[in-house]
Amino acid sequence: MFSHLFTQYAVLKITNGTDCCGIPIIKETLKISCRIEFKNTMVIGQTGREITSSGRLFTDTDVKTGDIIVIENKEFTVEQAFRSVDLSGEYCLNEVYFK
Repeated sequence: MFSHLFTQYAVLKITNGTDCCGIPIIKETLKISCRIEFKNTMVIGQTGREITSSGRLFTDTDVKTGDIIVIENKEFTVEQAFRSVDLSGEYCLNEVYFK
């Protein structure tokens, strides 16, 4: 529905937990189309504490907390991801906050 607005690209590293040293285990790497905004916003992070995010990203690709977003060779951790639906109740996009 909003895919015509996704004019930017990022790399999504899908994680599957962490290893014994706390390093994320990368399950899959994808190039995704998206809309990126660098803006500081207060959100509840993956630890349950309030944090200031570095920005947000809109995409129609499934993204979860703990995944890694790579924008211009810089890695950001997904702190919060919201799945949005349109007025008919159909899934339309993910709103992702990263730090």
